[in-house]
Amino acid sequence: MEYNKAMFEYEEISQCPLCQSNQYYDLYVATDRLGRTESQFKFVQCNECGLVFQNPRVNPKTIGVFYPDSYYQNRKINNRKNTIKANIVKNNVSLRGSLIEVGSASGDFLNKMKKMGWYVEGVEPSYEGVQHCKNHYKINSIHCGNLLSRHDNGIRFDVAVLWGVLPHIHNPVQTIHYLSEILKPSGKIIVTCANIDSIPAKIMKDRWGHLDLPRHYFMWSPSTLRKLLEMNNLNFNKIIFHDNLWNSNVNLFKLKPLSFFNDHLFSNQHLDKAHKYILQRSNRLLSHPLLILSRLLKKGGMMTAVGTKVKLA
Repeated sequence: MEYNKAMFEYEEISQCPLCQSNQYYDLYVATDRLGRTESQFKFVQCNECGLVFQNPRVNPKTIGVFYPDSYYQNRKINNRKNTIKANIVKNNVSLRGSLIEVGSASGDFLNKMKKMGWYVEGVEPSYEGVQHCKNHYKINSIHCGNLLSRHDNGIRFDVAVLWGVLPHIHNPVQTIHYLSEILKPSGKIIVTCANIDSIPAKIMKDRWGHLDLPRHYFMWSPSTLRKLLEMNNLNFNKIIFHDNLWNSNVNLFKLKPLSFFNDHLFSNQHLDKAHKYILQRSNRLLSHPLLILSRLLKKGGMMTAVGTKVKLA
């Protein structure tokens, strides 16, 4: 189903949400990769702090039309990714304790941490995801909605995690402030998201898959992510560059001189499917050296930042 402009609303952002500067310039214009509308959406970049944000942006009250049921459904459990996530937590938090996940989807990661002996809570806007977590994993400590609407039950957490969720959040400063408030002294925050300052992003520009307009309100870099944490009483400990949680979306066949590859070269369905498979495999092989180089130069397409709550005197 295609949505026209009457189905959603725009709102102008008068200043940078991170540094309050009103000086910014147009960066990228792109369409919705899911084809929900033919409208174009724009990212701008702040002249002062470098934050990239959607402006004008889809009003958060109407953004739901860009999250079709298929966005949440048919997502297979990826045990490898959940193991990587669990290892990231384990490598940064010495003892098992309490964990809250923002954007917990169907609860797969929460369930893994629960099995490892952690007390877990989740926050998830999808009603279907919340019900799956409760019914399938018997995890009832999950709030349906956004983080700021969660009732503070007095529990303080050893770690808060956001796996690929931060770009979707329209009020990141308030969200990270809330998490800082419910962390224990010296509690950890772990944030994984795409890196707009990466080599893959620079190569792909407005064709970079991780832009994901209009679902992404923001695109983060190491410097803006550091500023976001530090302005909310969190020390910026380290950042890891990788693409083993999500692919860095370098599609070489969308770039010249390889643009002669046509996605629908064959009229025969089976030949066309085989052709696409070969292109996908070739793309992974050809882009792999670039992804390795990106990580070595600390310009990887995906990044995980770790912060620690500052102890107040």
